[in-house]
Order: sequence, then structure tokens, then C-alpha cells
Amino acid sequence: MLTRSEVIMPKVNKEKPLIEFLIPSYKRFEGAIVAASSIARQIVECDLINEVRITIVDDASPDVTVDRLAGRLNMNSCDIEIIKNKKNKGISRNIYDMVSGSCATFCTVLTDDDWLAAGCLRDIVKNLKSIEFDDYIGGIFTPRYSYLENGQLHCVVCKPFASDRLIKPGSLSAIRYCSNGFILTGFIFRPNLFASKNWQDNIDNGYFQVINYAFISSRFSIKFVNRNWFHHTVLNHCYWDAWGASPQEQYRRLYGDYMDAVSYIAKNLPEIPFFRISRIAFMAYEIKNYSHSMVANKFNLRDLIGLTTANTRSRFPFYCSLVLTFFCFGFMRALKPFESRDQA
Repeated sequence: MLTRSEVIMPKVNKEKPLIEFLIPSYKRFEGAIVAASSIARQIVECDLINEVRITIVDDASPDVTVDRLAGRLNMNSCDIEIIKNKKNKGISRNIYDMVSGSCATFCTVLTDDDWLAAGCLRDIVKNLKSIEFDDYIGGIFTPRYSYLENGQLHCVVCKPFASDRLIKPGSLSAIRYCSNGFILTGFIFRPNLFASKNWQDNIDNGYFQVINYAFISSRFSIKFVNRNWFHHTVLNHCYWDAWGASPQEQYRRLYGDYMDAVSYIAKNLPEIPFFRISRIAFMAYEIKNYSHSMVANKFNLRDLIGLTTANTRSRFPFYCSLVLTFFCFGFMRALKPFESRDQA
């Protein structure tokens, strides 16, 4: 939890907001300013100060202070809180503490290399108000529009439908759509529903957001909104130095974390009596879904075979899983989780 021993700027609005934008930051001072300003500007334009809160938590970056961040933001016109951790927690623990400390009805993470698309905040608030008092809906997710640093659109992933759709809760839905949580930005959820124990059990896993998405969607409906709300920056420098000396080592770590997250989901999803059998197909299906990340990062699947080889001492299970992917893809489509009609 966030502690009062950390430096905190006083908030403008003391009422419970509809949505809190959580901005974790590390060594990206300008990026944090861009992310926060993209929200603050629209709060002022749309007069949404009572609906929207912004929280920035810098994870002990050198040469970054609360005063320096506050000096670049209009603290009087928006509900903004700025915190600097006394020591580095790492992205997963930092975001865990931010979500734990949120008292908003909904929260979402906007990382310090992303920003909110111009003119979309009013639409976000409108969509959240439509589900605010529906306790059966746990949150909203959107397609991931990934852009290069020059602003050029790189790819669009995590877009299972062509129009707005309400995905009914259940383990089959969580299995089929959990890959849509693999990019952090774009999932808006009720903070009181997040998978606290599951996240704690996997606090160092880089795909904690996949675990959270699967946990919530297995128990609550999730609304897919086909909008380009979030500008996600891809292929830029990330601070994964501790994960390996080269991009290949870092992505192998990411791949391993992703499959560990999927395996954890497979063990913990409820209400599937035949799961011991379907788990094999599930794992193969998720290898296919991981291609989303490889598309975003232009990474070759062949470069990841060594990871599986190291874990299994044989490539046979890996190649079998690739073959199973084709059968499993048809299998998962045949399951057809119960969904509502399009809600365009």
C-alpha cells in the first residue's frame, strides 16, 4: 500500500472519482509529463475534475523529484497526486501498490511512454457511467493501437471483435480472451476486483496484467469497446536491464513469464471439470496468441525455441505444441463462449 512516509502532493478533489489513471514512471520524466498532460488537458476541456483523478508514482528515478514533476503540471485545475518511492520497487510491485491504494470506482494504467488519445476522455467517462452500477461487469478493454516513436501506426492487436461486445463471465471466456491483457495499457477495471493473491504469488512476473484480466473475466463480464483511446508506444527502449544483457535474453524472459502466467491461469481457473485434458490445448493455443507480442516487437518465434529446449531438454514438446495449435484453435472456436449481441 502507498504509505504516508512517501512524498505526496495534496489532492484537489476529495470525493470518490469515477476513474483513476495510474501512471507508473521510471527514468522517463518527460514521458510521465506527456502521459499526465494528455489526461489533464481533457479534464479541463470537458470539466471532469470530479470524475477523473491522476496519480503518478515515480519508482525512485535519479534526478526526479515531486516538485520537478509538479512544476510541469497544473496542479490546481485537476485532481493530481504525485508520489516518489524512497526505493525502487520494480514495475509490478509499484503498480500493485498503486492499484491497492486506489479508491476510484475504476482504474487504468497509463505507462510513461503512452498517452491518452485526444478528445477521448468524455467517451471513456460516458462508457464507464453506463456500467458504473452494474456489479456484474468488471471492466472494459480496448484494442491495442501500437505506434512507433515517430507517430506512425505500427500494428493493432487485441481486437477480437469488429464492434462493441459484452463478453460473458466464465473460465472459457477467460481462456479465449486472456491474451487481450498482455499489453498493460488499455484495460480499465474495478480496483476492488483485482487478483490480489494471484498477483502477489507472481509479483515478479512481467505479465501480471494477463493474470488479472483472466481472474476478473472468469468471474465478471468484460465489455470490449472498439475505440482507439490509448496511444501505446512500441519498440522503444524499456528498462529491462535486469532481465538480460541483450534483447534476445530480455524477450526470452518475457516469453517465459508469459507462459508461466498462462500456466498459473490454467491451474487456478474454476468450473472446468475436464481441465486436465484441455489444459494441454490451452497452452498450445496461448503460444499462438503470443504471436501478438511478436508482431508488436518483430521477434521471431524460432529465437525462442531455445527457452523451451532448456526447460524440457527436448524440442519434441515444443514442436508438438505447434501442431496442437492448429487443432486447438478450431477447438477453442467451437467452444464459443456465450456472448451478448453487438452493442455498437
